Amino acid sequence: MTYKIGVFTYTNNDVDWAGSPSDRRSISGYCVLVGGYLVSWKSIEQSVVARSSVEAEYRAMAAATCELVWIKQLLRELKFGETEIDCYFVRKKILSGDIVTKFVKSSDQLANIFTKSLTSPRINYICDNLGTYDLKREDVYRVVKALTVTGDGLSADAKSFTRFLVREFERNGVNLTLSKKEELQRLTTNIDELSMQYIRNLDDDCSFLLFTDVELDGLPPEFLKSLERYGDGNRKIILRSHQVSPVLELCKVGSTRRAVAISYGRRCEANVTILEQLIQLRHKLARLLGFANYADYATDDRMAKSSSKVGASLIDD
Repeated sequence: MTYKIGVFTYTNNDVDWAGSPSDRRSISGYCVLVGGYLVSWKSIEQSVVARSSVEAEYRAMAAATCELVWIKQLLRELKFGETEIDCYFVRKKILSGDIVTKFVKSSDQLANIFTKSLTSPRINYICDNLGTYDLKREDVYRVVKALTVTGDGLSADAKSFTRFLVREFERNGVNLTLSKKEELQRLTTNIDELSMQYIRNLDDDCSFLLFTDVELDGLPPEFLKSLERYGDGNRKIILRSHQVSPVLELCKVGSTRRAVAISYGRRCEANVTILEQLIQLRHKLARLLGFANYADYATDDRMAKSSSKVGASLIDD
């Protein structure tokens, strides 16, 4: 969304419908940039459970719009450039021209960092674009690297932080040659594109199963009423988490739970090929950055530090 005011104000708004595994509340997130700088952000569970993704999106848009209106009023009082509720509030602002909605590809959605579980490269990409830090500047890397060698006057916390920064710089390939940096960029782009295609395939999947009321024994009447009926009277279970989870948790018929679990796990056969490509690309990325495999790369910045330690702990248990 964009406000038409003197100083360029821009917000990324996103929502993960029924994203909370504990109570199925949706997770809203937004970030606001003024003049290209991040000034406001939020990631929070919505106050009530949204019964549709449209409802969740409107609530998320309303929250982001409220924040933008507040910032706009603040800027107006400072000599730069108004209030309502939920979808009517958003609608009024759009019709008045204060807000312009614009499609943003999932791969370019900066607010994903507030609502989604992302890979480390994706987090770094978003942080770079939010201006929180830039892990591609060689000049900064050299200064920080030197501090790890000559920083005798640094506190223990400062030394730990400089080591963390050096590791993050090197995990992003700032110490590689130009040709390897270009290869790293190609790999990262391909991984991001395939990852988003994987997610889109899941989002677009319309697979479902049909069951009789007897086969759905144990499910609450309210849930059964919400299911679409086919001409033969069978009820339609869409293979999405909001319908699959109640069946797996509450249905008393084992054959029904088994059929739903297997079909849910086999969705999107096209994603098998994408997953195989992602495994190969991630292995190449890890090798390029000096790791034996992607598992070592993924655990390098975590407590375990290596995949071998993870394996050893699993064997000990």
